[in-house]
Amino acid sequence: MDLLSATIAPYVGINVITPERGTKDFRALMNLRQLQKTALFYGSFEQPFSVEIPESTSFLHGFPMQGNAQHINNGSLISDSPSKGAVGGPGPLRLSYGPKFEIFALFIRPQSLSSALSALVGVPVIGQLKLDKANHESGPETRALRRIVRTMIAEIDSEGSEPSPLLLAELEQAALVAFLCGTVHNHSHLLAPPARNGAPWQVRRVEEYIEAHWDQPITVEALAALTGASARTVFHSFKEYRGYSPMQFVKQVRLRRARAMLATQKVELSVTEVALICGFGNLGHFANDYFQVFGERPSKTRNQGKCRV
Repeated sequence: MDLLSATIAPYVGINVITPERGTKDFRALMNLRQLQKTALFYGSFEQPFSVEIPESTSFLHGFPMQGNAQHINNGSLISDSPSKGAVGGPGPLRLSYGPKFEIFALFIRPQSLSSALSALVGVPVIGQLKLDKANHESGPETRALRRIVRTMIAEIDSEGSEPSPLLLAELEQAALVAFLCGTVHNHSHLLAPPARNGAPWQVRRVEEYIEAHWDQPITVEALAALTGASARTVFHSFKEYRGYSPMQFVKQVRLRRARAMLATQKVELSVTEVALICGFGNLGHFANDYFQVFGERPSKTRNQGKCRV
């Protein structure tokens, strides 16, 4: 129990874990990965137990995989099950887990959410972000967040190589946006109006920035600062003037960079290494995207490049 308490303390603060009365052998399997703005948690617990947190310091989104639980966050009682996860915010938090409970969860730093929200709406957000209710409806954003978190976990758990830092940073950003759009909070009204139209020069400036910074994470904060507009406006303008999103343009640029590396390399790099450098985590997806754009497999480009060196 002490290990579990110490593991989650950096993300929720001081906590007290109590097994169900009569428990003699508490068994748990846990894994936690700290990222730049969030943390991913996995837990599997054989016996029932409860967690008392006087003042949670993070936002969280839990996705139960097996079993049932409930939590009280800022006075609201919420049930958790595989059919419907639950969210929570900073404040008093009490969690009660049933037997054979399995969950993966995302912990989010409040400042990271506020920064992403300010970039999305184009103005500084005043005041602490607070959830209007500790529960949420299972809408498309929530389903998207579940897929994003699963992808992050798959990238981290992949064997043979470390995940691409570029990919993880941008998946992390996507998770923040999905959380902000999929939960009800005191600033949700700022995200409700349609995005405003931008100008062609803003699109060109973003394209130039992406070309120059293709090997760095492209964040909503950077796009907002670059154009003086909200990130929502930037995305809307790309759709209007280009027919695709900024992140689709990022993929195009990185695929071209990958092709250049494979075709002209003087240092021995595998296709996998090139994919990771260019921000692609899943080698199969990278190969398919590469083939669709260039009409050949990355390995063929690499072999031809080796012959020219």
